[in-house]
Amino acid sequence: MPLVPSGLRSAAVAPSTFFALVLHLNGLLALELQAPEDSESLASLVYSLAVSLEAVLDAERGLKPSVRKGAVKKTRRTLRTNSTALPAILRLLTAPAAGSSAPSATKLLPLLGLAIDVCLHLRAKGEETKGGPGGVGEGYVAEVKDAVLDCWKAGALNATGTQGAHIWVRSARGSASLNASTSVLTSCRFLLSFRQSSLRMFFQRFLDQAAFDALLAASEKTFVKSPETGFVALSATIPHIAWFSLGPYASTKLLTPILLHAKSPKAEVRAAAVAFFKALVAKLDQDLEAGVQAEAAILDEMLGLLKAGKTANADHRISLYSMIRLFPASPATAAKVVAILPAQIAKETTSEPALVSLLQTLSANLAVTLAANDAIPAAAMTALQKELASPKAATRRAVVVCVGDALWTLGEAPERWTEQADKFAEVAGKTLTDVSLKNVSANALTAAAGVGEGFVAAAVLLGPLSRSKSAVISA
Repeated sequence: MPLVPSGLRSAAVAPSTFFALVLHLNGLLALELQAPEDSESLASLVYSLAVSLEAVLDAERGLKPSVRKGAVKKTRRTLRTNSTALPAILRLLTAPAAGSSAPSATKLLPLLGLAIDVCLHLRAKGEETKGGPGGVGEGYVAEVKDAVLDCWKAGALNATGTQGAHIWVRSARGSASLNASTSVLTSCRFLLSFRQSSLRMFFQRFLDQAAFDALLAASEKTFVKSPETGFVALSATIPHIAWFSLGPYASTKLLTPILLHAKSPKAEVRAAAVAFFKALVAKLDQDLEAGVQAEAAILDEMLGLLKAGKTANADHRISLYSMIRLFPASPATAAKVVAILPAQIAKETTSEPALVSLLQTLSANLAVTLAANDAIPAAAMTALQKELASPKAATRRAVVVCVGDALWTLGEAPERWTEQADKFAEVAGKTLTDVSLKNVSANALTAAAGVGEGFVAAAVLLGPLSRSKSAVISA
C-alpha cells in the first residue's frame, strides 16, 4: 500500500510536511529504481510521491510558490536521471493494477503530467532535438496515449463535488457568489494552477480530432452533473489543440453547453461558462478563416437571443453581454453589436448591473465602429439619443458615461477620429449640452443623478469635441 494514504488531506497536517515527504520519497524512488522494475515497492513509492506532490502543489495549503517550484524541480530531476524507468512509471500512473490501493486519478495527474513532460524533453544518442518526433521520449508517451486520456477523463472531467473544483481551479475569494453589482466576467477570476496545465505538452503533441471527440462525448455527462468542472477541464485543454481546427466545434457542440449554462441559477456555473468562452474565443482568434466564421455565427446567435428577448433573467443577460465583450475588436463585429445593443438599454432600467454590463460592451464597440468610419444605424442612434436624455437619472448617467468613454477613446488618438465620429459627436454633443451639462449647472447641489454626468459632459466637450472639424460642433 502507498506510504502516504491517499485520503491524507487533514488541515492538521502541516503543508511543510508534504514538502519534506516529496524530498524523501524522491530519494527512496531513486534507490528503488536501481532494483528490478517489477518490484512491489515501486508502485507504493510512485503512488506515495503522487499524493505528496499533489498536496504540495495545492495552492490552498499556503505553501510559497518557491517551495512548490522546488518540489517540481526535485521530482523532475529524479525522473530525468532515471529515464529508463519512465515507461514503468507511466504504466503505473495510467493503469493501476486491479485491486491495488492506487490513489484517485485526480491525485495522479500532477505526477503523470510531470513524467510526460520529462519524456517529451528526452534526447537519446543520435537524436538531434529534445523530444523530437519519433524520438524515444515520444515513443514512451505514445504507448500509453489512450490510457492517459482515460486518466484525464477520470481525474478532470469526472471529478465531482469539491474535489473536482479544488483540483482544477481555485477561484478568487468571493467569486463563487457573484455580487449583484459586478459582472460575471469580472467576478470569475480563475487562478490556473500546475494541475490545470499538467498535460499541456501531451495535448499539444497527441490530442487529435478523434481523441477530442471522445473527450467531448465524455463531457456530456459532466455538464449534467457538475458543469463548472466540465468547463474548467475543457478550458485547460482547448488552448493546446494543434492538430485540427476548433471552428466546426465552436458554433455547435461547444456553444450548446455555453448558452445552456449561461442562464444557470448558480453564479459559479455562469462564471465558469463565461471563463470557458474566453478560452474558446482566444483559441478561435488564432484559427484564421474557420475561426472568424465560427465567431460570426456565435455572435449572431447571442445577439439574436437578446434581440428576440429570449433570455431568462438579468443574470442571463449579464453573461451574454460579458461574452460578447470578449470577441476581438473588429469593424464587422462592432457593427453588429452597435446595431442591436442600444435598443436593449430601455429593457435594463430595472437592473443596474445588467445595464452597466451592457453599456461597457456597447462603449468599446461604439469606438471601434466610429474609428472604422462606419455609420451608426439610424435606429441605434435614435435609441442612444433618447437614453442620453432619459428622465431616469440612473439610466441617463450610465449612458452619458458610455458615450463619453467612446468619444474620449477616439479623442486620445486623433488619427482615429473620422467623419462618422464627427456626425455622431454632433448629435451626442448637443444632447450632452442641453441635458446633462444644463441639469448640473442649474442644480449642482440637488441634481438627481449627481454631478458626475455634468463632469463627463464637460470633459468630452472641452476635450475630444474641441478638436473636431465639424462646423456644427465648433459653433
